[in-house]
Amino acid sequence: MSWLRIDDGFTANKKIAPLSDRDFRVWVRLLCHCAKAQDPTVDNPTIAEVSGLNSRRIRVYFDAELLDETNGVYVVHDWPSFQPKSLQSAERQARYRANKRQQSDVTDHVTPRAHVNPSRKEKASKLRVEAGEPQSLAAEARRLLDHLRRNAA
Repeated sequence: MSWLRIDDGFTANKKIAPLSDRDFRVWVRLLCHCAKAQDPTVDNPTIAEVSGLNSRRIRVYFDAELLDETNGVYVVHDWPSFQPKSLQSAERQARYRANKRQQSDVTDHVTPRAHVNPSRKEKASKLRVEAGEPQSLAAEARRLLDHLRRNAA
C-alpha cells in the first residue's frame, strides 16, 4: 500500500480552491494513482486508468499550474517535494520499534501465571464462610425456600 501526503491546507490552496467539485475529485484520483504507481507522469495509460481524466481536465490542471509539461509529457507539479521517496521515515520507525521491543518486559514465550490478589468479592465470600454463613448462593437459596415452605403451611 502506498500513501499520498496531503496537508490540512490542501483544499484552501490557491491552485486547488478554484477547481470545480468534479475537477477536484478527478485531481485527487490522479494524485492517488500517481502515489500508487510511484510515478507523477500523466500519459495515455494514466488517462485510461483514472476515472474522469481526459484531455480537457489535463488542460484545466495545466492552466492551474498543477501539471508541468516537458516535451509533450505532463507530470504533477513539484511531486518530489510533496511526495518524497525517502526511506528515512521507514528506517526511523523500524529503529523506534526495535528499541521498544528491547525495552519491553514482554517476552516471546508465555510468562507463568503470577500470584493474583483476590478480588473484593472473593475476600467477602471468604469472610462469610469463616463467619459460619453458607458457602454458596445455592445453599442460601435452599435454606430460604425451606423457611418459606414451613411458614406457608
